[in-house]
Amino acid sequence: MKLNIVLTEWYTSTSWRKLEIDTDEYPELAGMTEEQAQQHIQEKYDAGDLNEIEGKEWSLEDNLRDADIVREKITNESEDISFE
Repeated sequence: MKLNIVLTEWYTSTSWRKLEIDTDEYPELAGMTEEQAQQHIQEKYDAGDLNEIEGKEWSLEDNLRDADIVREKITNESEDISFE
């Protein structure tokens, strides 16, 4: 007899990326107060439009996604077997 056994593993992986920006390098943010810039970035992020904040070379989203990971954590690790 042959059995097909499937091992399913799952986990949650969380990464924190940190980016320091100069708002003067993003024309859309230039001249804003710190609070205004933070609110504007948050609103763009919530709307899925962070890539619309263009910098000198890349958009803010590109720069953020390319930023160094400063912390990683894996949680909710589990596994199960099943048969096909």
